[in-house]
Order: sequence, then C-alpha cells, then structure tokens
Amino acid sequence: MTMTLTPGQQIAGYPAMQIRWLMRRMRPHRGVTATFIADVLKVGDKQVQSVILQLIKLGYIQGVDLKDDRTWFTPTELGIKLSLASAAKRITRKTADRTVTEFMSRVNLANAREDFLFWITSVVVYGSYLTDIERLGDVDFGIELTWREPDENKHHTLIWDRVHIARSAGRQFANITEEVSWCQEEILLLLKSRKRSISIHYLIELEQLARAKPLKYRVLLGDKQSIAALLGQLATEV
Repeated sequence: MTMTLTPGQQIAGYPAMQIRWLMRRMRPHRGVTATFIADVLKVGDKQVQSVILQLIKLGYIQGVDLKDDRTWFTPTELGIKLSLASAAKRITRKTADRTVTEFMSRVNLANAREDFLFWITSVVVYGSYLTDIERLGDVDFGIELTWREPDENKHHTLIWDRVHIARSAGRQFANITEEVSWCQEEILLLLKSRKRSISIHYLIELEQLARAKPLKYRVLLGDKQSIAALLGQLATEV
C-alpha cells in the first residue's frame, strides 16, 4: 500500500515532502555522500551530519560500502516507500484514465523536442491504477531515458549547454547537483505538468522495489522483453 503524507508532517525535523524529495534524488544512485544530501536539503556540513544520524535511526537510510575511502548512503526499504509516498488528494478512476492519456501525449511531445538530450524509450504504469479501486491517491509511472547522443565524450558539454540555456531563461540552481541533473529534470517537469496526482520514477528504481515484493505493471511504451528483464522475476506485466 502506498504511504500517504499529511499536511505539516515532519521527518527528522524537516518537512516530510522535503525528505521524500531527498529519497527520490538518492534512489537512482548506488550511493550518495553527505555532501549530496546537504546539497539536496540545502543545509550546512554540521546540520547534515545530524540529519543523517536521525534518518539512519528512523530507518530511512543506511550506509553502503562502495569500496573507497568515502562514506556512502542509500535508502532502505522504508526510504524507498517514502520516496513513493503520495500527498495528493484522491482522484476518481475516470480522472486517472484521463491522466494516463494526457501523460502519454506529453511523452510524445517530449520525444519530439529536438533540444532535449534524452529520448523517453520506456513507460510503464503500476501501483493502484492497476487495481479495481475507484478512488486513487495518484497514478504511478515508471520511465526510462536514453541519451540521444551516442558519443559519451560529448555528454558533459551537452549537459552544461542545457544548464546555460536554462540560466539564460531565468532559472536558478541552488547547487551543482541540480545543475548536473537538469537535463533529466526538465523532461520530468514537462511530463508531470504540475499535477500532484502524477508520480514519476525511473525503471531502475522499480527494479529495486521489485526485489523486495511482487510488482504488477503495464507497458505503455517500449520493448516488453527488455522491460521484463530489467524489472526481474517478481515483476509481472498485466
């Protein structure tokens, strides 16, 4: 069952929505450093150590050994559940169906944008949308992004070109983490279209979720065999 966040709820002394955002930013990575966490939460070095200790104590994150001299952290199963938590008002099945149709229209729009650095090559819907529940908290999508430019040596330059364009248009970035992830984030913003009833995650995140328990999904775009292989044996297409 999807975790639900309530107005005013706090976790580790911070708004629950802010900690949910941290979990979402952590999930695509094998591990993140304290500096990464500080950048996402916009706190100083002393504050972030306190936050990390509290999140470990509450069971949302844990240390992970990546075989170097730095300390790395990754979300626990509870942290993953928090990253998937909903704060949206309930929507009807009819609204959910319309949400899926409109989402796929924006996928086509994003793939037609030659200035975007990634293709959206896979889309699945999962979660409560695939049940018979009449009123849903949100509609959960999993996506996969693939570089349009096959030459990896050009990626660094392309990323900073997009950051420069965004800055020129008035966008501000709080730290380098936001800058580096902007080329993916701008696609997610288009797909989400400011709708709180939409939850978007990467397929690699769903693969992590499906390690712990069965996951049902429906393919809306992409190669079904490749998606099935990525999500694993506990994931079932319906």
